[in-house]
Amino acid sequence: MFEHTEKLDTILYLHKGIQKAGYKVKTILTRKNETDAEEFLSFPSFMYEKQYSDTDKVFFFNHFIRRIELEEKPDIIVIGLPGEMMPLDEKHNGNFGIFPYLISNAVHCDYAVMKLFHNFYDNTFADKMQEIVRSKFEIDINAFVVSNSILDVTSVSTATLRFYESEKRPTDLPQNYYFNHFDGTGESLCKHLINTLQMFGNYRTV
Repeated sequence: MFEHTEKLDTILYLHKGIQKAGYKVKTILTRKNETDAEEFLSFPSFMYEKQYSDTDKVFFFNHFIRRIELEEKPDIIVIGLPGEMMPLDEKHNGNFGIFPYLISNAVHCDYAVMKLFHNFYDNTFADKMQEIVRSKFEIDINAFVVSNSILDVTSVSTATLRFYESEKRPTDLPQNYYFNHFDGTGESLCKHLINTLQMFGNYRTV
């Protein structure tokens, strides 16, 4: 939903879990790939270039993913999105969800995760976020992952946001919310992703 929500942590968690389940995975990080692992790719630099129009970037990213499909033949491609889905407020408006908009026009998403600040959430919030993201980006959010990062609300009125960390699990998180990548019943986010994609695959086969 916003920066400082530990997106990279979830991306790496999913990558490892998908591999462990026996699937070939290729992962596009939200930043430059600073590892030696070939299965990780940097978020493409052309997406930041001002010389290209938004239309160009949509086509370039589509071709970028298609080349991965043809050359690497992965079972699953994990795509991390830099930046925010939406502004926090008028002062902290991030990039107005530019990357989600461009990428949602370039590729179809079969499973989407939204990272959230550490807080207490309910089904009403989930329904509202799903409605907003579906109408703005045509993306269906499958899971909400609550991070350990707490936004200091007193800093919102200032130029610089402040954040804290908490390992305490928010109580009574509803269905489809995950903290430390597990929901209230103990099911893992990675298991939910794989089960969802398997069901989707069976549906398309039929």
